[in-house]
Amino acid sequence: RVDEYGFFIYWNSEGRDGQVLELSQVNDIRAGGIPKDVRLLAELSSKNRYGLDEVSLTICSGTDMVNINYTHVVCPDPDTAKVWQAGLRSITNNI
Repeated sequence: RVDEYGFFIYWNSEGRDGQVLELSQVNDIRAGGIPKDVRLLAELSSKNRYGLDEVSLTICSGTDMVNINYTHVVCPDPDTAKVWQAGLRSITNNI
């Protein structure tokens, strides 16, 4: 979810604490992209009926262009992934 003012994106993963990402630090929002962790990749692939590249987004963020963090988001279907990518790009000033 994005907060009402468009400053933060936040989410809760099952069984984990919530996380927050400040949108002013987002450098790019890419369609597709898969995690390099083989175990995580296998788990995500087994839970999704679509190709992982079709339903995932990679949010690139950081305070500078050297130390970049990659946050992988998996959407329920390809259309939702496209909507989220377009929506986040429209409220992010750094892209």
